Amino acid sequence: MNIRSVKSIVCFFAASLYLTVSVITFAGTTDGNISSPQRARTMEKFGVSFQLQGCKKTGENVSCRIKITSYKFDKRLAMTTSQQRLTDNVGNEYRGTDLQIGDKESSSWLNSSLKADLPINAVIHFQNLSAKADSIDRLEIVGSLSSHGKSNYVNIPFKDISFSN
Repeated sequence: MNIRSVKSIVCFFAASLYLTVSVITFAGTTDGNISSPQRARTMEKFGVSFQLQGCKKTGENVSCRIKITSYKFDKRLAMTTSQQRLTDNVGNEYRGTDLQIGDKESSSWLNSSLKADLPINAVIHFQNLSAKADSIDRLEIVGSLSSHGKSNYVNIPFKDISFSN
C-alpha cells in the first residue's frame, strides 16, 4: 500500500467521522406533535440513541419528550425522577417529578426494557418553574443502561431548548 492510498483512507474516515458526529448532534427532523419548528436533537451513548422531541411549558409545569432507541441489542434502562435535571434560562435548577417510559409511569423510578431497533417514547415532567423562565438552558437525562451483565451510567445533556407550544 502506498502513501497516497493511506492518505485517501485517512481522509475518508475523517469525513465519515465528521458526518456521523454532525448527524448525532443535530438530526434534521421534527416530531409531528411539536408545533414549533425547533430541530430535534439526538445523542448516542453505549449504542442507545436519545432524541429530544421537545419540551412543552404549561403554566409552571414542563414536560420533555424523548425518543429512545437501542441499536442491535436489547437493553434495560433504569431512571429515577430525582436524577433528571432542568436548568432554566434564569439559572434555577429543577428535579424531575414524574417519569413515563412507554406505558409505565412513576413518580420515583422506572426500569424499562429497550428492544433492539424499536423506539420507545419517554416523558419527564418538572414542576414549579419560575414565571420568568422562557427557555431551558440545560436538560440532563440521567440513567443506567444494562446489557449482558454490564451496566453503564449515562448522562445525556441537551442545551438551549425553546419551549414548544
